[in-house]
Amino acid sequence: MLTRQQRSVLQKKEKAKKRQEYHRQLRIHKKGVAPSVAQVTAFKTALGIQPLPPVTPHIRFILPKPVVNMIVSWHDRTLQEWFLSVEQWKTMTWFTKAEGDRIKERLKQAVFQNLRVRWLLRKWILRHRLAESHRRNTDYTDLCTTLHIPEKARVTIYDLPNHKAYYFHYQTLQKLICNSLLFQQYGIANPLYPKNPYTNLPWSHTQMISIHQQIWERTGYHGRLPNLYIIEFRRKGFCTQAFRKKNIRYLAIAAAESFFEKKYDNDVKEIYLETLDDMYNDYFELRRPLFGRNTVIDLIVHDALPNEIQEKWDELVVSFWIYQNYRLLRDPYTKFDDMLDQIKKLHGITYQHDLASNRGLMIFVSATPLPPSLNLLHSS
Repeated sequence: MLTRQQRSVLQKKEKAKKRQEYHRQLRIHKKGVAPSVAQVTAFKTALGIQPLPPVTPHIRFILPKPVVNMIVSWHDRTLQEWFLSVEQWKTMTWFTKAEGDRIKERLKQAVFQNLRVRWLLRKWILRHRLAESHRRNTDYTDLCTTLHIPEKARVTIYDLPNHKAYYFHYQTLQKLICNSLLFQQYGIANPLYPKNPYTNLPWSHTQMISIHQQIWERTGYHGRLPNLYIIEFRRKGFCTQAFRKKNIRYLAIAAAESFFEKKYDNDVKEIYLETLDDMYNDYFELRRPLFGRNTVIDLIVHDALPNEIQEKWDELVVSFWIYQNYRLLRDPYTKFDDMLDQIKKLHGITYQHDLASNRGLMIFVSATPLPPSLNLLHSS
């Protein structure tokens, strides 16, 4: 057990240590002495800064205030996040209000200085990386046309990780992107994310932003507008799902037209014939059967009709297929009954054409004299 005198001595020693620590902290704030490791760790924890790995480059600024030693840049934090961290300094218990406000202003200056120097360094690095990419590729030949690309029509896309630069004519690049956005499988729209034709890898988000911006500049220089599909793709943040959901009507029509253009493909012929059967079945169920159905279908499938009538049948089949799969009406039809009326009209025209062709053939055969060997009257 300690005596009263011993306890008094210990209390005086503890008070002396606290007084020394207080004066030491006061000298640190007045003279700018570097803080201890424990203080630095506490400040970093308060700011939410994680320690950097050894291989990661970083920049550290030391200003004549101990609290500024912890401002370590190269962390991808937004300006709002930095200011929220700076605001937390006013709530520190070991600072007075005046000291907290002064430290807050110093921290803001350090943050702005770090950000400025950081982006200046990044700009300097980017400039050298772009120069290296240009030195590796000096061929300004278009990929599709194999012609030289004029400077006012050239779109340059950088692949910084591989130190390469790709050059395209803006019209060629528009076609490549639209082909991906209008991709279809058996008439069903399935937009794909555009890819780099040289590497067959998808463009990155930043590359797509650069492509869109350069296409706008090149088309504007030539007095044109970019393709509407590219504009809509940019509005949806280069997201294929959102782009498809917003423009499903136009994509469905474009996909069906693209699919039925290959009329002589076996799969297209099969679907074309099935759609014709469905058209006549729906007409039979809703109205009445049409005489000469099989004859008309054979003429349509075998392209035995004049081009004008054949094109009308093709447009009607595509419109009916779109309505059957998407429940969308294609111009010039405003309701399903309009398509039924068109079926009846084209059926009558086609059947009359077949009758006229057969009648002309019969007249031609009857008017042609038979050879003597087959003329029974002459042989008798």
